[in-house]
Amino acid sequence: MNKHLNLFQSYTQKGLLPIENNISRGLAIVMQEEPGFTMSFLDLLSTKMKEKQDQLGMKEKKDSLEKLGGEYEVYFQLDTRSTEMDYSKILGVALTAEEISNIDEIEGVAKKDRKYITDLEISYGETLVIIEVKRTTEDCSAQLAAQMTSVTDLRKDVESLGSVSITWTDIVDLLNKYDSMRRLNPGRIVRDYRNFLLNNYPKWNVVDPLHKLPEQISEQTILRIKQRLEQIKLEYIREKNKEGTKPEISLNNRGNVTIVGCGYVNEFRLNVMDDGSISFSVWYADSVAQGWELYNKKKNMEALSRLLELKREDEQLKVYPYVKFAHIMGKGVTWINQNPKEFDFLEWKSFAVELIGKSNRGTDRWNEVLSKMDVKKKWWKEKNYTEMIEQDFENRSYAYVICGIELMYVIKFAKARKLDAENKMTEWIDELVKLVSFK
Repeated sequence: MNKHLNLFQSYTQKGLLPIENNISRGLAIVMQEEPGFTMSFLDLLSTKMKEKQDQLGMKEKKDSLEKLGGEYEVYFQLDTRSTEMDYSKILGVALTAEEISNIDEIEGVAKKDRKYITDLEISYGETLVIIEVKRTTEDCSAQLAAQMTSVTDLRKDVESLGSVSITWTDIVDLLNKYDSMRRLNPGRIVRDYRNFLLNNYPKWNVVDPLHKLPEQISEQTILRIKQRLEQIKLEYIREKNKEGTKPEISLNNRGNVTIVGCGYVNEFRLNVMDDGSISFSVWYADSVAQGWELYNKKKNMEALSRLLELKREDEQLKVYPYVKFAHIMGKGVTWINQNPKEFDFLEWKSFAVELIGKSNRGTDRWNEVLSKMDVKKKWWKEKNYTEMIEQDFENRSYAYVICGIELMYVIKFAKARKLDAENKMTEWIDELVKLVSFK
């Protein structure tokens, strides 16, 4: 997605970082809209509390939150003296670029005639969490202690649980894990906020390079590989945009990286497979316009034909032809030939150009498209695809019929480890981008 469409990225003068309030406000929005993330955050505080975990009562409250679907409130920029929430305990949290080692050693002094405005507050059950946010390494423990004292001075019945220190690296790690957990149902708010932070503060994403990860593949290793790939994508984007690429390369709303200047392919995906292998995928002719650009121009067809024959060292090339029925409202059905024994490029082109385009339901053209697909039934794993089309497009008057080709380049985890150790992962990506865009 273009960075200007990021939900949290506002316009600034060139070179200026987002003001602190925008960063904390963004975190408040994520917490308010994503209960699962907020629970992960509270679990982190529970871990940081160490011997105070029992006082926080985290497990009991977590169970009740899950049953009630999110019984908590998030507040932003509140005066501690005017807070009317019902609570009997308070916990202070310093959120900074680096951990504060002596967070509990400073006593707070609150002046009676002064307002104390908190950056963030989370109220759940009888506990109020006060969060002081800094985007730098500034020690804000005295400021946080004063905010908490202003509460306990006003309400003598409130018990202070002390304070803990967390870092923005902790927050990014939570965002990464939460986004991975929701990969089948991704949330744009979490992904946009994470990208907003990392685009402005890439050092907050402390992820081990691939060569420092265990060679033995496990679920945890897969997760760590995925986190590193997210970082590598951002490194590639920054490198290319620094070269002055126009329009700028960016992440789109699917988490893929845009490819600029091509009318037949416009994005690539970097992914980890179950065995730890790394894949680089592109989709040719993934729209009607891209289809005409590819299949109707001889030079593009010749270039793709040569690419399909090209053998690269330590890489496996997989080719998946597919047909997609799409609609502007997002409704769509896609069939991918997962195991093409022999991919006949010219035969596919002949088939594709007959199907590509807008097709209105109930017309001769619609029936002709389904009939032509029926001839190629052997290509499709699903045997009831025509019924699925009719069912899924029952309330749609038309569909855009798209005939695309997915190219997937795969390297073994050992090869990826070697590339990352030599700082050549972005170089490998750039080589593939040039190849697939016929440059």
